[in-house]
Amino acid sequence: MTLQEFLDNYRNSCRLLVEIKNREWEASYRHEIKVRKTMAMVAPAAGDTIMVSSFDLDSLVYAHLCEPEIPLIYNFEIDQSIEDAQNILAAQPFLYGLCLPIEKIDAAMVKLLRSHDKCIAVYTCNSDNEINKALELGVDILISDLPQKALQMRDG
Repeated sequence: MTLQEFLDNYRNSCRLLVEIKNREWEASYRHEIKVRKTMAMVAPAAGDTIMVSSFDLDSLVYAHLCEPEIPLIYNFEIDQSIEDAQNILAAQPFLYGLCLPIEKIDAAMVKLLRSHDKCIAVYTCNSDNEINKALELGVDILISDLPQKALQMRDG
């Protein structure tokens, strides 16, 4: 299934988070092509039905120039800190939110993001402890390899 087919099939039945992957060895023009193509496919979305994320902040800045209405989420690396989050939010207020490793999320980070009215996503929550931590902190998006388990814990 192509990305376009996937978006066409699921855009009306659930919320989607589409990640733009960039490789360090790729030329920047290749990143821009991927961003433009992805944003063109996502563009018909309304509100936060489809969000776009990336670990590459420059790609998100470019994506915002291409389609400023699409919600963009910056994926944090494990070595980034709350100070990095403060700096990024100040420099890039267009960001819809941050997606953090479950190991990096805590009450202070939640408070910072909520004070900026940002969406909070976490990855990759697979253990009971990780899923409980995310649920207790009230994240908006919980990424897991075990979605049924996460849903059962949320609803149980």
